[in-house]
Amino acid sequence: MTNKDSLTVMQEKAIQLLMTGGSDQSVADELGIARQTVNNWRHNDAAFAARFNAERQALWSTHREKLRFL
Repeated sequence: MTNKDSLTVMQEKAIQLLMTGGSDQSVADELGIARQTVNNWRHNDAAFAARFNAERQALWSTHREKLRFL
């Protein structure tokens, strides 16, 4: 089972929204859940944190490469 397989649909959506720069509160509002739920996922759910960090690293790497070519 991969990290992606262990996340719920809501958690997948939360990661997408966080990756676009959303705050815990704005993500929670968009998904209709409590801000503390998003915060708990980020800080206490190992699968969520690992996936979020991997997505963030991939995004940073992409941007770093684009800057390198400027």
